[in-house]
Amino acid sequence: MKHKIIFHKILFLVIVCIAFFGTAMIYKATKDLATAYGWKGTIEKMIDANDEVNFLLEKSLLEADYDAVMHYTAEFKKGLNKLNANNLISFEKLALNKKTFGELEEALKEKAELTDKFNSVTIMAKLVYNEIILKFEALEGLHFNELMPQILMFRYDLNTDLAAPGRLLNEHLKEPKLSKSDAGFLASAQKLLGCYEQAQEIFHRIEALEIYKKLYNIKEKNEQYIKKASSNLRGTMALVFVLFALALVFIYLSYARAKSNIRLLNRFEQAVNHSFNAITFTDLDKKIKYVNKIFERNFGYEFKELKDKNINLIKSNMHPKEFYQDMIETIENNQIWRADDLISKTKSGELIREQVIFSPLFNENGDKDGYMSIKFDRTKEIAMTKELENKNKELQNEALTDKLTGLGSYFALTQRMEQGVSGMIIYININNFMDFRFFYKTKTVDAIIASFAATLKLCIDTYKMDADIYRVQFDEFCIWYGGEEVDRDVHRFMDYFKANDLYITVDGVKEFIPNIKITIGVSMPQDTPQTNRLTQAMLAHHEAKQKEEVAQFYTENSHIEQQYYHNQIMSRTIENALYNDTVIVECQPIYDVSGEGTRIKYYEVLVRLIDENGKIRYPGEFLDIAKKISLYNDITKKVVEHVFRLVEKFTNTSFSMNLSSSDIANESIRDLIEKKLRVCSNPEHVYFEILESEGVDDYKIVNDFINKIRAYDCKISIDDFGSGYSNYYRILELDIDTIKIDGSIIKKLPFDKNARYLLQTIIDFAGRQGYNVVAEFVSSEEILAEIKKFGIKYAQGFLLGKPTSPSNIEE
Repeated sequence: MKHKIIFHKILFLVIVCIAFFGTAMIYKATKDLATAYGWKGTIEKMIDANDEVNFLLEKSLLEADYDAVMHYTAEFKKGLNKLNANNLISFEKLALNKKTFGELEEALKEKAELTDKFNSVTIMAKLVYNEIILKFEALEGLHFNELMPQILMFRYDLNTDLAAPGRLLNEHLKEPKLSKSDAGFLASAQKLLGCYEQAQEIFHRIEALEIYKKLYNIKEKNEQYIKKASSNLRGTMALVFVLFALALVFIYLSYARAKSNIRLLNRFEQAVNHSFNAITFTDLDKKIKYVNKIFERNFGYEFKELKDKNINLIKSNMHPKEFYQDMIETIENNQIWRADDLISKTKSGELIREQVIFSPLFNENGDKDGYMSIKFDRTKEIAMTKELENKNKELQNEALTDKLTGLGSYFALTQRMEQGVSGMIIYININNFMDFRFFYKTKTVDAIIASFAATLKLCIDTYKMDADIYRVQFDEFCIWYGGEEVDRDVHRFMDYFKANDLYITVDGVKEFIPNIKITIGVSMPQDTPQTNRLTQAMLAHHEAKQKEEVAQFYTENSHIEQQYYHNQIMSRTIENALYNDTVIVECQPIYDVSGEGTRIKYYEVLVRLIDENGKIRYPGEFLDIAKKISLYNDITKKVVEHVFRLVEKFTNTSFSMNLSSSDIANESIRDLIEKKLRVCSNPEHVYFEILESEGVDDYKIVNDFINKIRAYDCKISIDDFGSGYSNYYRILELDIDTIKIDGSIIKKLPFDKNARYLLQTIIDFAGRQGYNVVAEFVSSEEILAEIKKFGIKYAQGFLLGKPTSPSNIEE
């Protein structure tokens, strides 16, 4: 704040100083400009006078008006004297140097002398001219008629060429026996010619003085100065105008700022009074100078009761002495003091708990002149927080205990694992528990679980095992085992459930649950960097299930664990590919092999993924996992997008895509395909291959789908025909075009007669129904030869063409 005030003062002073000096500069520039314009008028008059003198001298020797010449010469001198009188020093400094002005004075002086000489020569020439006229008139003959016109021309043109009359005159002078009158005439003519020669020489000397150039030079410099002075004047006036405008803006902004500050202060006052915080201002002696409405409400005082009272009036003394000492030292050292729980005392003596900030206040000069406190009442909040903490503890205790069995819960187990306590985890569940849930009521199922838990506990207590039981979920239990004989105790669990049946009571009725079978998975005594003990026990349990064994101990890097991590990695790869749009396709051609050569009929579109490292992943690596994590249909949608883009790009080429029964059953996929077909330029180039190896669960949905896409002239194939147990009758219900024979049959043709018999049966069936037949997995010349023997028209396989990027397809 202090720096802002100083800045505004300096800014105002600078504007005033610049305005003052700007005004002085304008006055000086205006004065100099007026003087320069005065010089300009004087110089122009001198130029005019000089031109008039030269004109009068030049127009004719005998007709010159010497009074006018003297008049203009006097005017010229008058102008020169005026320049001398009008601050010659300033003129020389601003318009030209002293040397130039001195040269002009010398030239003028010399011109005056030459003009006087010119005048003397002119007087003499006039006398001689008049004498010649008289003598010419007295001549008796016309002997000099040729010379006389040239002499008469002298009267009208000073610049008359004297060479011709001079030669003629000399010729006449050389004539013999000149009369006295002729000789007198020629002598006068020779004298007049001499006067003219002198006059021309004097005039040329006057011209050589180049006074007009000197004057124009002075005029040009004066005009340059005028231009410069005018520019300076305009610049100075613009500067002064800008400064004046800035001053007005400064005044306006100061007024607006003052008005804004007043408005802001009013708003601050309103904000402070309506704040959620209790705010106080005190002086350096900690006497209260202001409190807001919230303070009055929280503490029960009115401001008039507190004004000029010490702030210690509300001190509770509930804190240690060091607490208050730290507060005082902090704010007196011009620092802000904060506390989340300050206990103060209200007017009624009640205690109030507050979050506070104490801060020193400074005036515009930066000097400390008081203190401010901002307090937020946390009394209810702290009480609620404590109550919430108690509730959380209760809930946590409840969460750590399974309500049905009274055993530790899954959360209790994970909490124990996080503590790093040594021990093994034994994972146990009831086989075929889902059957119990299907056949028994919920109460009965709960009773089975409770009885099973009690049996586990009884076994542990009977054999005094160092173990604790936790129920994870449903029928799944984990035993935290801290003993030394895990093999022995695991077999005890197995034997215990072989020898004991479960007895339960539901609604007062006792029931007998015989032959309870269990599966057990046992972890290692410690976590590994990759797998914690709970996961180890679950993996061992899964392996026992796969091997149909009762118990299995975890083995590090086992096939099950590797498959577990592979599934995790591939799950992330699938999610990443879908998110980053790196689901790609390759195209494998289907050939017409019925002739001598081969010709591409259409392409089958095959899905691929690109993982985070740029590696291509093939369907065998990810499709099964995609189905298990419910992302299979999302991959199919990506393939649909690719297929229709290819059909639009390659207008003369057909493409097929695989659809499983789950794809067709998915309404969103069916809708997407129909939407794409409606806008497709060439829907007849789209083929669909229904995977027979996947099995068809609902033939009605498949039939409805086929009927809809048939309206767009699409082709339908049954893929992998002959795999598993092909339902010929069901196939007849579907309106298809092509059967693609499974590779498991095709690849055995060269050496397995049963494969050939089966193929013949399929071909006969297809022929009777009018189906096209495609042989898959044609990987050798022997297989190709066999399918040609059977008259199969279309083939697909590595021998004919491997899957390739769509960019390699040619129209």
